[in-house]
Amino acid sequence: MGGCWVKLDDFLELAEKPYRVLTEPSPDEAAQLILRSRGRDVVILFLRCEVEYAGRASSSLPLGDRVVMIKPDGAVLIHGGEKREPLNWQPPGSSITARVREGVLEIVSVRRKPSEKLVITSPVIFVALAARCAADQLVVRGLERELVEAVLREPGLIEPGFTPLKTEVTTPMGKVDLLGIDASGAPVFVEFKRGTAGVDAAAQLKRYVDHARRKHPNARGILAANSVSPAAMRVLREGGLEFRKLPLSQRKLA
Repeated sequence: MGGCWVKLDDFLELAEKPYRVLTEPSPDEAAQLILRSRGRDVVILFLRCEVEYAGRASSSLPLGDRVVMIKPDGAVLIHGGEKREPLNWQPPGSSITARVREGVLEIVSVRRKPSEKLVITSPVIFVALAARCAADQLVVRGLERELVEAVLREPGLIEPGFTPLKTEVTTPMGKVDLLGIDASGAPVFVEFKRGTAGVDAAAQLKRYVDHARRKHPNARGILAANSVSPAAMRVLREGGLEFRKLPLSQRKLA
């Protein structure tokens, strides 16, 4: 395609249909698709790329064929051919730019706090898709164990960057429903309750976290439920703990 720019008329078609697909686009065309879609569409690229990350640590991926997803909220995900977790990623709120340097597509994602930079360089783009996706919220139905399974499938229900590690973790204070780490690597204890969580649930979580903080001062505790009683919320606040609302269906649970 000789590095020609995509015509503006081509992008106006997005107003008539919710997607745009470019097969074997040039780096220029792919860059324009990304720039035109920022803050509006999900962009999915299947390309041959190298990846460099610098921030809390540093990492790199050698040249290989991968899928890159850029979301309107600034999140970037890079997937290989295995496992559900991305090889690398940037959270929502990151700034995205795209340009062409010496015939190579360069996608740069920058996060300011903490300072992180992800650079994707690609000489070959196989397919580029811009799609206008719904911003629906996942509705969770079921018992407490099913809520845990829902978070294992969608860790972002707890928060961006949350990574589940193990369920039913035995501690001297009892069993924790779910143990994970947040984006900074701090341990996170998550206790799940169906319906409205009361003082007992908040106090139980506080015991887990207070014990954990003896060795890990940055340990966090999150109570996940459809709602929380005012008294339970006071216990959470006093203990430096958090509440996370799960969007439970009003339908009767099995």
